[in-house]
Amino acid sequence: MEKLYGKQLEIMATKARLLGLDAVHTAASGHIGGSLSAMDILTTLYFNVMQVDPANPQDPDRDRFVLSKGHCTPALYPVLSLRGFFPQEDLKLFRSIKGHYSGHPDMRHVKGVDMSTGSLGQGISAAVGMALAGKLAKKDYRVYALLGDGEIAEGQVWEAAMSAAKYHLDNLCAVVDVNGLQIDGATKDVMPSEPLDQKFAAFNWNVIHVNGHDYDALIAAFEAAAACKGKPTVLIAKTTKGKGVSFMENNAGWHGKAPNDEQYAQAKAEVEVKNNTVTGNTVEQMLKDAIIVTFDGKTYTSVASVTDKDGALDIGEVEATLNDGTKIKKDNNNLNTNISAGKYFTVTKLTVKVKVATGIDTYVTVTVPGAITAK
Repeated sequence: MEKLYGKQLEIMATKARLLGLDAVHTAASGHIGGSLSAMDILTTLYFNVMQVDPANPQDPDRDRFVLSKGHCTPALYPVLSLRGFFPQEDLKLFRSIKGHYSGHPDMRHVKGVDMSTGSLGQGISAAVGMALAGKLAKKDYRVYALLGDGEIAEGQVWEAAMSAAKYHLDNLCAVVDVNGLQIDGATKDVMPSEPLDQKFAAFNWNVIHVNGHDYDALIAAFEAAAACKGKPTVLIAKTTKGKGVSFMENNAGWHGKAPNDEQYAQAKAEVEVKNNTVTGNTVEQMLKDAIIVTFDGKTYTSVASVTDKDGALDIGEVEATLNDGTKIKKDNNNLNTNISAGKYFTVTKLTVKVKVATGIDTYVTVTVPGAITAK
């Protein structure tokens, strides 16, 4: 598979977030908060870093991945399905007695899963064993393990850390998803784990700090880990729990709770905004029955609209804020703004002001949260 980068990874991670939300909502159960915080890390691993083949999932020379924070299958399963290990339709069986996609990964039944996990702390120990086996067999494969920052309180994590350093497992890369929250609240209150970097360094690990939502930074960090010789590497990845859904972000209450129908609809709409990206030099935008946007001859339409059924609306002003902070405005049915050539952007907020004919001049502001999808 050709490696994905930058915007391609962002789009893939957004698709995975939508699939994860759908799976948890359908099952009315699952750990969505920590799954959303880890989604960009997993997407980068499976679509840029790891050498895996969905057609040959048991290839002895493949890279291995262990989800040590095993409850976050709403991240792992969508990424595996998008990578081609099994059909996306199977995700409808998440946590269902009719299928094998349980809340924690099962290597016996789910294609692409390298280790069954769930009991916190045990996954990193299994990863150490895999890495050691690779060394003894003189194999070139690498082993990756993802841990939660709440999981770090498990003593077994540090036993594994000692063993990895003793055997100089430079083919092992652990990632700690530091979203700062666990089921009972903030990690700093439940069981403080910082300074994580100093602790791993004291165990003779190579330590790399990284933004867990920055794809370029993640790729560079994984490359640096592979280049390090003689010791294992840990990525201290700063993330946001519930990333991508406003009411879930930085909220410990969403550690292991499924959204209801209304919450799911809102979450889906917010995440879909991230998936609606286009490129262009000039933006021309018009307000009709829906908000229509034209980029380089291709037409897109918004997921929300303002409909003038009785002719009572007089178009006022349209203002859009792009993801880089650029603001564009529309007056008198015309909107043009110059964007640097080849630059990617997403409309993150669209405010429409319309004049309502009620005998007096009354202006109403409508905010459209999700802007553009392909028509």
